[in-house]
Amino acid sequence: MLSPEAFVEKGVYDDPDVVPNSFHCLGIRQWERGAIVIYHITSEQHPPGPLAGQLLRMFMCQIIERDPHLPDGWHPVGGGGFDDPSDPPSPGHMLQYAYGTGSAGPFALVYGYSLSAQIHTVEAVFVNGDILQDDVADNVFALLSPHDTFPCELRALAQDGRILCRYGLSRSG
Repeated sequence: MLSPEAFVEKGVYDDPDVVPNSFHCLGIRQWERGAIVIYHITSEQHPPGPLAGQLLRMFMCQIIERDPHLPDGWHPVGGGGFDDPSDPPSPGHMLQYAYGTGSAGPFALVYGYSLSAQIHTVEAVFVNGDILQDDVADNVFALLSPHDTFPCELRALAQDGRILCRYGLSRSG
């Protein structure tokens, strides 16, 4: 059985639509049916896109489930990603994040990374009332609520528990 990181990396390099120049695992989080792998890839944009020949930086998240019947031991059930801007964040912006839901479950997910050394923990509130936290010691976070339909609020907390900022999340993204 492959490790979660090795399974996701293998999938990235086997994808015919992606030609990554690099893969870097930033963190792995466990959930009741498997793992969430948070990673960064750089990839050259190929024609016919408007950015042909340019190097793209992507922050990615892959949700995988254990499956002992498969040779690698895992299968993907969701994930996503966003452009990782090289520009510095705007003042006061403390988190870079994305969120969504999955059809294999269902589940709701919030993931991203911290832009401030003041942030100790990221907390998400989900529609079903779940409040989940992730320590951002490695600067990344992923919060998954199984059997839920939507994350509705994201909070960045200081080490003493103070709320540094909060983001209301809408279904329109």
